[in-house]
Amino acid sequence: MSLGGALALALTTFGLGGGLGGVGGWWVGRGAQATAVVEPAAEPPCRSEPAADEDLRELHRCAGGPLEPLLARRAAFLRATYLEYPDDPILWAGCERIAVALLDGHRVPDLRLFATFFAQVLERSTCQHAVRLQHYAPRLRQLQ
Repeated sequence: MSLGGALALALTTFGLGGGLGGVGGWWVGRGAQATAVVEPAAEPPCRSEPAADEDLRELHRCAGGPLEPLLARRAAFLRATYLEYPDDPILWAGCERIAVALLDGHRVPDLRLFATFFAQVLERSTCQHAVRLQHYAPRLRQLQ
């Protein structure tokens, strides 16, 4: 067989395989339904009484303690406040200390990224203690 004949045979086989595979794939999948549903993230429910555990006691100590350790743990502190203990007034008071410190000029790594995240948490939370802090969100978004 010549080179041209072999090339023609290979291209024909490739074309037929692609065409039959496409039609066969369509035929098999024609009755399939898309079942993936993307739902928006729900606001975590406010707890009436947060669990009294060691993590919570440590977060309370951090919220009322010196400012530097609180700023060093700011992202983990905010995440735990928002997701795990959203109705804890002591933790939201610690979040307010973080907001005031950042707005007063305390510099932290990734300030702009964290300030944007912090503003989003304040704006999305519906717990009474977070709603009270929502006025900080526009100023946090302006931090560079």
